[in-house]
Formats: sequence, structure tokens, C-alpha cells
Amino acid sequence: SALSNNCHTHPVYSMAIRGMGNAQSLVTASTDGRVCEWSISKLLKPDEIVQLVEPDDKDGKDASKGGGGGVGGVGGGGSK
Repeated sequence: SALSNNCHTHPVYSMAIRGMGNAQSLVTASTDGRVCEWSISKLLKPDEIVQLVEPDDKDGKDASKGGGGGVGGVGGGGSK
């Protein structure tokens, strides 16, 4: 089938079955930043799509930069 914006555009790296009995759904996560929930009975189009976004670093709390949110790096995750 053709690719569309209604599905993942990058590889799926995680899947899980959610629910019980006839009320089951498939939840998928992909490297395209999307988490989708699919009805088991109709896997052509997801019932719900959540687009994950990276949080803004307006307050200096980006742990990957070593500051850890403390003033001048103090009390954070160390310094570089």
C-alpha cells in the first residue's frame, strides 16, 4: 500500500497489545516520533496518533548539556 501521513513513516521499534477480549488494540512507537493506537479489527488506519516532540530548553534544564538546571551547572548533572 502507499505511504501516507496516517501511518508511521520510519521503522517501528516497539509494539504492545492493549486491552482484553474483543476490545484489544495495538500500540506502536516509531523513530518518526509517532505513537499510534490501532484497532485490531482494522489495521489500515490508526485510531489515534500522538506526535512526540522534544521539549524546549527555555529554562536550561537540558540534561544532555551537563547543566542539569542548576545555576551555572551547580547542583545539576556535573560540568563539561
